[in-house]
Amino acid sequence: MGLLGAPSSPSVVGLLVSTARVYNKEVHYEMATERLFPCNDKGAVTATTKGPEAHAARELYTAGVMRALESGVDAIGVTNLCEPLLLADLVDLSAAKTATTWSPTAVLFVAHSDFLHADVHARASSQPCWGADTHLLPRFGAGAAMRVKDPTNCWQDDIQYGLTEVWDALRANHSQVAVVGDASALTPALLKNIRVAHVATLSAARAICRRFSNILQVDPHLVELWIYPDVFNFRRHHRQQC
Repeated sequence: MGLLGAPSSPSVVGLLVSTARVYNKEVHYEMATERLFPCNDKGAVTATTKGPEAHAARELYTAGVMRALESGVDAIGVTNLCEPLLLADLVDLSAAKTATTWSPTAVLFVAHSDFLHADVHARASSQPCWGADTHLLPRFGAGAAMRVKDPTNCWQDDIQYGLTEVWDALRANHSQVAVVGDASALTPALLKNIRVAHVATLSAARAICRRFSNILQVDPHLVELWIYPDVFNFRRHHRQQC
């Protein structure tokens, strides 16, 4: 939401935690509340905590926390909530659980350069919002401007939107999915349980196949490999052997 001013999928939280986990980072996820529940000068929340808008925010925050825990986050916090007792209204704590041990069985490999070759605003478009009522949430900047033209959809980064769709689809069969930005992170420790690899570009496919055959001495034909030749359209993909 910070870049384009419109709510995106809470799976972004899990995707980012999964990326940091690959590089052995300690991850602290903080839910920022000031955009959806701003405070006045007296330290009171000015937005309502009831109704469809508040329900959409609750679903968004709760799903973000769940995706973080499932991806092995180390700590969770809340920022800029001027009425701390409202936390129970923002997150469904009954669904909370302890973080799971990091042991991915699938990898999503997208090179860092794929995110750097175009300005984020130039590669944004109007996409379906996550959740039934998410389009009701406050927006700002470009997100607010585009809401005038298209009030029921959300202005989002095309690459991020596609990545979260692939990540969500993988999670249907894999409780944890490693997200990798460069081949050097494809270590034996990471790849030992991997049997499904989704990659962007053929060069990335070659890199991951070499890792399986040269480092792990694993027959790469045992690995299910999917190629996404266009990072702006993750719906275009095909299956291929190494």
